[in-house]
Amino acid sequence: MRALTLIAIGLLAVGAHARGLGQLLMDPELNLKSDQASQIETTLDQHRLEMVQLQADLKKARMELDMALKSDASLGTMEKKADEITKAEGMVLKSRLKVHVAVRKNLDETQQAIFDRKYSSLDRPGKGRGGKGRGGPGPGWNADGPRFGPHGPGRCGAGPCGPGGPSALPGGPDLD
Repeated sequence: MRALTLIAIGLLAVGAHARGLGQLLMDPELNLKSDQASQIETTLDQHRLEMVQLQADLKKARMELDMALKSDASLGTMEKKADEITKAEGMVLKSRLKVHVAVRKNLDETQQAIFDRKYSSLDRPGKGRGGKGRGGPGPGWNADGPRFGPHGPGRCGAGPCGPGGPSALPGGPDLD
């Protein structure tokens, strides 16, 4: 249950950070006053400094688990390393939430509505973890998921894109 809670918190934070909160300083629609921009910039600078350490802690915890997996470490040792990773990920997510709230507090109601629409949305395709960024999930995808395998049509194993797929049909595309 705790892991699901952390994942939910992470998803809330990812939308804003996938877009890059630094972009909002130059967003003409927000129409930031100079004192607002200055306060937000200070907040973002402090957040970046904090994130350097938090990301380093997370990377270290992941490396330690990897080393434990490659050794004769006990299950208990590996579980402790997994707990350290969970804790480090939680700290990263909490930092992202904290900066999001701090930035939002520097905005008036109209700016908050714009900020919420542009920097907090999770319902757009291609945003957040695993997304391709602007404009959607990228080539080779449609509304139902991948149009073909990771190597293109007719290039991966059995299934719709491998043997028996479009390139295997008489008159099918000649990809080689």
